[in-house]
Amino acid sequence: MPFETRIQLRLELSQPTRIVRSEIVGESMYMGRIPVQWGARSTESKVWETEVFLGACTDPQMIWALRIQVEPIKMKPSGDNARIWLHIPFQSNWR
Repeated sequence: MPFETRIQLRLELSQPTRIVRSEIVGESMYMGRIPVQWGARSTESKVWETEVFLGACTDPQMIWALRIQVEPIKMKPSGDNARIWLHIPFQSNWR
């Protein structure tokens, strides 16, 4: 994944879902948290889209993770136990 470039992401889920929290974090080096705001076409969406911007890092092969906490809409909200964390690792490269 390129750094210092706008990157469009699309998330397709199997059922209508609400995104509770989303962020990008460094895995191979601490880089803080980059909040990620997703947009959907409807309130009961299975498809979410966003743009992110990764900063440059001194590690030419930086490992990151996109972390997304989701909650299925069809279930009655029952707090944190109805929520699931998705963990998607990826790598940026500047060499």
